[in-house]
Amino acid sequence: MKKYLMVRSPEKLINENKIGYGWKQINFSAHNDTKTVIQEIIEKNGSIGRMTNQVKNYFEIKKGDIVIVPVGKKIAIAQVKGTKYYDDLFKGGHGANQIDVEFFKKDGKVIYIPRSKLKEDLESRLKLRTTIGDLARFSQEIDHIIQNLNDFGSFDLKNSFQEKIDQYEKEFKAELLNALWK
Repeated sequence: MKKYLMVRSPEKLINENKIGYGWKQINFSAHNDTKTVIQEIIEKNGSIGRMTNQVKNYFEIKKGDIVIVPVGKKIAIAQVKGTKYYDDLFKGGHGANQIDVEFFKKDGKVIYIPRSKLKEDLESRLKLRTTIGDLARFSQEIDHIIQNLNDFGSFDLKNSFQEKIDQYEKEFKAELLNALWK
């Protein structure tokens, strides 16, 4: 099953079609499973703290998964190609453990979407301070964004699903107001 994740990756990697995650002293690509990566982190750091799920989510990224990389007040979206790299000399932030991705582009340039164009729930989720975040509950919205990237000039996230929600909300408010008046 395809995953949808937020990855706070160094911006420097975007033009290289890669995402990266910290743990400079640990080579994720040298491991075959999450358990051994976590064991090495604990051996070298003494503990992993609350980052177990983040390490697990990043390590288990596979070909076909979708990642959103927040960059300031905008985002870039990529599909994972899957090859893993380790660059302990990486100097562009916390990104020694890297994965090949393909960022969505238009005319050869990465498409950046202003966060203000996202629906409120997704935009709020991207504000979490976590480095790796699960976005599975936003899969339909993210797929809709991807389908409409080529029409970015007229980019509009109001799909038929959202239009129905808006209509039901309007009807509910009207009925509630009517009930209050009675």
